[in-house]
Order: sequence, then structure tokens, then C-alpha cells
Amino acid sequence: MNACLAMPESQNIAYLLGSKRLFTDTLTHMVWQPIPANYVTGGYPYIVKTKRGQIPATESGISNTELDPIYQTALVDVECINIPVANGFYQVVLHWAELQQAGDPQTSVYHLGNDAIREDFEERDMSVWLQDSLVIPHLNLTEQYGVYQAHDQTFSVHGTDGYVHIRLDATAGKTLLNAVSVRPCL
Repeated sequence: MNACLAMPESQNIAYLLGSKRLFTDTLTHMVWQPIPANYVTGGYPYIVKTKRGQIPATESGISNTELDPIYQTALVDVECINIPVANGFYQVVLHWAELQQAGDPQTSVYHLGNDAIREDFEERDMSVWLQDSLVIPHLNLTEQYGVYQAHDQTFSVHGTDGYVHIRLDATAGKTLLNAVSVRPCL
């Protein structure tokens, strides 16, 4: 069994998906940065269509977390993410929150009439692979966790070719991933 090192947060890798901004967790001082485009195959940033245009993230609060910003953006329909690392063992944390739902979107007095508009939505069902191993055979965020609910899953992987490989395959709807973090292990 591998034990993860108590590494300074600056040695961890933390990426926001679908975002062009940085976010710093003030408690741990971990810096979440936009993922470089050349690490990603497929996908596009999640956007909210509104009566006056679009916004690049949900403004809805995310339950089960104090770190709403890492769950309010996402990549949709992403196929693969390949994160360069030194060969060795890593703890990989995948971060999810479903940002869409069937039916009418949430409205708020703070939107001043620029509420999100209703879009067609097909519930997602996906499988997740790490280093060519199936780690989650069936993930339906809405059914299993609900909308706007943070959900993380942690895995230990062995990087032998200089990368951590993440692959998402949709069996219904489109894939979605909000963020990923990687930490060296013993």
C-alpha cells in the first residue's frame, strides 16, 4: 500500500477545468490553475446561457464543499487528460459536481433579469479510466449525488511513462469533469 507524502501544497498539481482563472484555497494555500490546453483531448468549457448572453461558470452554490470555485467550472465532453509527471506513485483526486439539470434552471433576484435559460439536458452516465484501468464503471452524477453536489474520488496510480492518464467515456449524455489534483506518494 502506498502512503502519500506530507508534501507542501506547492508541490501538488491542481487544475481547474473549463476555467481561465486561478483560485487559491486560503486554508491550505493550494493554487488551482487552468489546465494547459495541450494536456486535454476533446471537450469544451461548460457555459451557462442566459437571457443576455452567456457566463463561463455556474453562479449556484455547491453543497458538500467549502471550495465552490473548483466545482463551478468544468470541461464537458472531455475524452482524455494527460498530466506530465515524473515516473512514480501518485494520488489522483477527481472532482465533480453536476452543473445542469432537466427542467427549468434556478433563478435568483441577484441576476437582475439575466437568469439562465432552459437548455436540453441528457443525464450523464460515464466510465472513468486511470492509467488504462477502469476505476469507475458507471458514474451518473445526477442519479448518484444530485445537482450542485461536490463529489470527489481519490485513486492511487503508478506513472511509468511520464504521465498520469485520465480517460472518460460517455455511455449517455456527455462527460464532465470539474477539477483534478495530483499528489506524489511514497
